[in-house]
Parts: sequence; C-alpha cells; structure tokens
Amino acid sequence: MSYASYVLDFKTPRLAFSGNIDWEINKHVSLGFSYSHFFAGQVIIEAGGHASDYVRTQLKLCFNNSKLYSGI
Repeated sequence: MSYASYVLDFKTPRLAFSGNIDWEINKHVSLGFSYSHFFAGQVIIEAGGHASDYVRTQLKLCFNNSKLYSGI
C-alpha cells in the first residue's frame, strides 16, 4: 500500500508536499518511508525561519500470527 498526498493552502503563502510508501515484504516484516516538505510563509522568513523537511523510515517486525499496527 502506498499513497502520496498534496496539501494546497491558498489562504496563507505556503505549500506542503507529503509522500508515504509502505511495503509489506511478508507477513512478518514491513518497511515504511515518509517524506514531507513545508515551505515557509513570508512571516516565518521575516522572523528568520526557513522551509523544513521531515523524513521517516520504519521497520516493523511481527513475531506472532496477529497483525500489529503502530500509529493511528
């Protein structure tokens, strides 16, 4: 299962991009990767801020027959 989402907010001067890939290798092992980029609005730039990135990698191991889910 994989998906990407795009968030456009025209009320404030920012644009965010987010992508997520989850790969179930087998019933015991799954691998996940997420990337998000947030553009800074004019007020943030004037205050000395900048755009930011977020990266997540996750390895899930299941040691029994039931499915375990992390996160909501």
